Amino acid sequence: MNVRALADKTFLRKFLIISLVCIGFSFWALYDGAIGFPKKKLEPALAYEELEQKGLSDSEIAKQWLTIAEQNGWPLSKPKSVKDAQGSIQQQYMMMAAALAVGIPMLIWYFRTLSAWVETTPTGLTSSWGQSVEFSQVTQLDKKKWYDKGIARLNYEASGGGPKQFVLDDFKFIRGEMAKVMEWVEQHVPREKVVNDNPPASKPTEPAPVENSDDDIEE
Repeated sequence: MNVRALADKTFLRKFLIISLVCIGFSFWALYDGAIGFPKKKLEPALAYEELEQKGLSDSEIAKQWLTIAEQNGWPLSKPKSVKDAQGSIQQQYMMMAAALAVGIPMLIWYFRTLSAWVETTPTGLTSSWGQSVEFSQVTQLDKKKWYDKGIARLNYEASGGGPKQFVLDDFKFIRGEMAKVMEWVEQHVPREKVVNDNPPASKPTEPAPVENSDDDIEE
């Protein structure tokens, strides 16, 4: 009977959360760049720059600025320059682009991986993404990262396609099911083709301390 290892939804959920946070942040940055910062930073900067261009004295500029700021609900302090305000707006768009560059691919990867699976066949392995390997094609089973990270790599020679890898991952897939897949692989891959199979040494159990009973105490 074939064994199918399904995607671990609990493991994948963290990537969904990260992608949604990134996409949510990108909308926040878009709002600040298109609406928030122009109103809060650029408009006050333009108004203050207009006062400076009238050739007024510093005291007159300060006096008129208090009136303009109170009328528009702006901070009474001198605003940043127009250049700085425009730079802040541009920075919001850059952060939006960076967040989307992370969030959207991760969201796509999440939905693609959500329905992924790896399944044993009588003569090898197959997967939901169309990759298959026959045990007769395997050149090496590398277990270097299996015991600490749950990743093993089946190196094989594809028919007419050269060397390839089939990755077994017990974090991305349900661990118990992937362990059964690995057992199937180890039963069919010759021992001489297995490399880096170094399970962690089990810690020696310490003898339990012996408690003295009253009968052991000599009077």
